[in-house]
Amino acid sequence: VLGGFSQGAMLSCDVALRTDRPLGGLCLWSGTLIAEHEWTPRMASRAGLKVVQSHGRHDPLLPFSLAERLRDLLTQAGLKV
Repeated sequence: VLGGFSQGAMLSCDVALRTDRPLGGLCLWSGTLIAEHEWTPRMASRAGLKVVQSHGRHDPLLPFSLAERLRDLLTQAGLKV
């Protein structure tokens, strides 16, 4: 399982989408979508991966809407968010 909080969540997501190593899951706490054009084409390769995602609605630095966009893209690609 790979995971992190804030910047660590974004780094964990990036690593999960760039490696072909098997993962038991991905935990994203207060992360956001920072590399949509790079991440989106890689997401389907992780179809079926279980993802726990959590994000506050009042984060002054990382908008909740971008976390929702990340969730939607992951779900559309077949990850189990």
